[in-house]
Amino acid sequence: MLTMSALLSSCEKDGEILSTGLSGTWKLTESYVDPGDGSGKYKKVSGDTELLLIISDDGKISGNQFLAVDSYKVLKDPDRLEVFFKSDLVNPRVYFYKLSGNSLEITGGGCIEGCGSKYVRTK
Repeated sequence: MLTMSALLSSCEKDGEILSTGLSGTWKLTESYVDPGDGSGKYKKVSGDTELLLIISDDGKISGNQFLAVDSYKVLKDPDRLEVFFKSDLVNPRVYFYKLSGNSLEITGGGCIEGCGSKYVRTK
């Protein structure tokens, strides 16, 4: 599931860099699952491997959660970001994020049934 298919840490406004608080290492805890009828719910992630999303201040995304993602850009609207995939660095997908303390939720990106991921900060 490439829901994050992303995220960010800083944005520019009038030449000033504003921190969004997104930079750091995030562990996937829940994924949104929908059979296609709108009855979707978040389900806890299980498995032996921790899925990590690493968001850098320089606009890069790494980790083992979204291997196809290259970078991100925070949009002026503080709850959206553009995520650039390695296969298409010209046409980003737009995601929405909600940051609350050490919890992060990412949704959107053009999923037909709806998609989302929930994370907790590890570093």
